Amino acid sequence: MTVAWSGASCADLLVRVTEAALGRQLPDGSMTAGHNGPYRDPETPLRNSSHWLHAFLKAYSLTGERRFEHAAHRIARLLLRPEMRPGGYTFHYRTAPGKDRCSGLIGQAWTLESLALAWSHFQSDEHLALALDCFRSLPFDQQYGLWQVRDIDGSLHGFDKTLNHQLWFAAAASRLLSSGAPELSDALEIFLDRLPQYFALFPNGLIYHDSILQTESRRRRIVTAPTRVVGSRLFPRSVLQLGLVANVDSLYMKSVGYHAFCTYALATLKLRLPAHAFWQSASLFKAVDYLRSSDYWSLINVESRYGFPYNAPGFEVPFSVITLGGGTDIEAAQLASLWVTAQARRTFNAMSMRFDRGTPDPETLTARIYEMTALSNEILRAAVLEDSGSIE
Repeated sequence: MTVAWSGASCADLLVRVTEAALGRQLPDGSMTAGHNGPYRDPETPLRNSSHWLHAFLKAYSLTGERRFEHAAHRIARLLLRPEMRPGGYTFHYRTAPGKDRCSGLIGQAWTLESLALAWSHFQSDEHLALALDCFRSLPFDQQYGLWQVRDIDGSLHGFDKTLNHQLWFAAAASRLLSSGAPELSDALEIFLDRLPQYFALFPNGLIYHDSILQTESRRRRIVTAPTRVVGSRLFPRSVLQLGLVANVDSLYMKSVGYHAFCTYALATLKLRLPAHAFWQSASLFKAVDYLRSSDYWSLINVESRYGFPYNAPGFEVPFSVITLGGGTDIEAAQLASLWVTAQARRTFNAMSMRFDRGTPDPETLTARIYEMTALSNEILRAAVLEDSGSIE
């Protein structure tokens, strides 16, 4: 059976998907856990619950229906429970053997941003205090401008070497700036000051996705990887028509899959620290230009691991482009129409009201609709899903 979604707005989509999620909220207020997409790390319900808090409050803002706010409040109360931070340091995110249980900085970022939202929406000093305590529990090195990882038992694991993790933690912390805590603004200014040395790009503007501290290896890969991938001078795009993408460089394609995820965090930071010089840097402009390019569109449409099935660029690109590159609400709505339609075509199931097609982790991908909440209600209402026939 198929259901036509052509003509529905992005606001309609968000409300309908979130409405369906109401029936999946568990008695303790939590939402069903996923397993971190293609990584298949078993997770606690904390990640998806944190994501849904945003979606529920956006649905409440769009409809005025209290049931959405009540669901968000149940999650907000869940975040305060001591068992969410069993050691009193960081939040417990995953149970994968051999890996930290806090999920690096990124796990803490997802809950930190939800605590910040609960504080601002419910005017809850409890959530602000917990958010600041979480932020302060992770050591910040002023020389490197990076945060270290602290596990749930208090043990330290050194710097988190993944750029998107550092970006997202900084972005989440920036949501607390209005609290006036001086250590927030100081750390974020230093982070942005140091960011250019970690913000490496391939020649076309694609953000390099690998360890930010392996400088020599990074330079070597940046030079050689593009010669082996679709769209490069030595790997013509015509190959796309033949579907021959099995031999593309895995690091390069992973970078394609994470490009919009990185720019989304940068856009969140720019909203709250708009005066910093980094936003006028040539490297940032180049990364945004790549996000708008036909090369990116071509590659993200064939990247089958980290793109539409996991990182959901359909929810990330419109906010990234408009916030970092500028544009009107009309242009933002057009971008949202294009990209959310692309996301829906590949992964949305109108029967289940979930993004459960072509993904290894339907619970997490569906929860990531919360990334659309960064767009205003007006833009979401004006953005109409394009004619794509029917969605299975």
